[in-house]
Amino acid sequence: MGGYDNAFVCYEDEQNLLINKLEIKGNTLAILIGPEGGIDADEADYAIKNGVKCLSLGKRILRTEDAGAFAIPIFLSILPDLIL
Repeated sequence: MGGYDNAFVCYEDEQNLLINKLEIKGNTLAILIGPEGGIDADEADYAIKNGVKCLSLGKRILRTEDAGAFAIPIFLSILPDLIL
C-alpha cells in the first residue's frame, strides 16, 4: 500500500496469529479491516500480491467496528512509537 511502510489485513482464515507475523520496518502502518461477513479468499490473495501481509486476530470473529479497536492496542503495545 502506497504511503505506508507496513500494511496488514486482518483475515479470519489466516493460520498465523498476529504476534508471529510482525515484521515491522519504518514507522508507519496501515491495518485493513474487512466488512461484516469477512474478507474472502480472493480479496486476501489480492492483498498478498500487493505486498499486504495477512494476520489473524485469533479465533474470535469480531464485528468490523470492534476489530480495529482490538488490533490497534496490540500493535501499539508492541511498537509504541508506531504512527498509524
